[in-house]
Amino acid sequence: MKNSWMSLFTFMILLSVGFTSFSCENENEEEPDTTTIEDEEILAIVSVALVADSEGATAEAVEMAYVAEKELEPSTASIACGETSDSTFITSINESWITGAYENALTWGLNCNDNNVPISIFYGREMDGDYETERLLSEDEASSDWLMESLFIGPNYILNGSYERNGTQESKVREMHAFTSTVLLEIEDLNIDKGEKQIVSGIATFTLNGNINNTTSFSQTGTVVFLGDGQANIIFNGNTYTVDLF
Repeated sequence: MKNSWMSLFTFMILLSVGFTSFSCENENEEEPDTTTIEDEEILAIVSVALVADSEGATAEAVEMAYVAEKELEPSTASIACGETSDSTFITSINESWITGAYENALTWGLNCNDNNVPISIFYGREMDGDYETERLLSEDEASSDWLMESLFIGPNYILNGSYERNGTQESKVREMHAFTSTVLLEIEDLNIDKGEKQIVSGIATFTLNGNINNTTSFSQTGTVVFLGDGQANIIFNGNTYTVDLF
């Protein structure tokens, strides 16, 4: 059984962490440095987990619309009501700005009513791998759990689900800091146009947790509002940042 899937997870996090030094009056020695995370770095982490250019949740959701189109057409369907399928493959990345490799495991299937009419499609993914850029070495894991509804009613597919991305990075610049992060996206009523396969609307909440140099922990929550026209607002700390999803 064959399926056509988008290339997963080509992405790059450009993070740099600064130090602020404090000195005490009448003392010759400086106090130890304190490491902090900036809003720009938070935005970068969340964006990587979200936008299509880095094969984030947006790319995965749109690809599900193409999967639905195939599985709901009898002449192209690979599974029947109540059946599930799975696939494993390795994605290799070899671009000028990023190289990497990822192992992927996918599972999907059809939920049907008593008349054997599909009412929803479930989809899950697990991956792990690593990448290298000019600035970073990184090992990453990602997992997702989706349910697609409104298969035959209305102009849009409606998706609900979660997407989690974990990473351990080592900086190749400045102080060569070690950095870990986990970002969880909880996505509600993501509407995807059945014809154009584009996101129309939806909302998500994100929770970001991490650690810098095994000494300083950080946590951040926020909201993602999908605007349509290939854009979304990422909102946290009282600020709104508009990002291009594609």
